[in-house]
Amino acid sequence: MEAGTMAPPADLNPNGTGDVDLEGEGDDAVSTHDEVVIEGDGQLSLTIGGKKPTVSKVVIRGGAVAMEGQLQKGEHVTLELEVVVAEVHVIDKRDSQTREVVETVRKHVLKTEGARRITG
Repeated sequence: MEAGTMAPPADLNPNGTGDVDLEGEGDDAVSTHDEVVIEGDGQLSLTIGGKKPTVSKVVIRGGAVAMEGQLQKGEHVTLELEVVVAEVHVIDKRDSQTREVVETVRKHVLKTEGARRITG
C-alpha cells in the first residue's frame, strides 16, 4: 500500500489524532458566571502567606533622564525624581532547612518619569 492511502486505526478520532472524547466531556462552550463581589473597600490584602511585609525595597526603572549641565566623575549628586509605582510584588523568603517563611519583602518597581538636580 502507498503512504497516505491507509485508513487511520480505529482508536483515532476523525481528525487522525489520539484525542478521543471522554465520557462526561462537554463541548468547548463557556457558561456565564455570576459577578464576583468583594466585600469592603474593594482593595485586596497584600498579606501573603499569613505574614505582613517586614521590609520594603524599591527598584527604579525608566532608562535615561535628561538633565542640564555636566557631571564630573566621582561627583555626588542629589536628585529629585518623579516616579510612578508600576508594580508591587510580595516576596516570601524561606528558611532552607525548615521551609518556613522567615521574612516577607514588599518590592516596589518605580518607573522614572522625570528628574531634577538639587545639588552637584
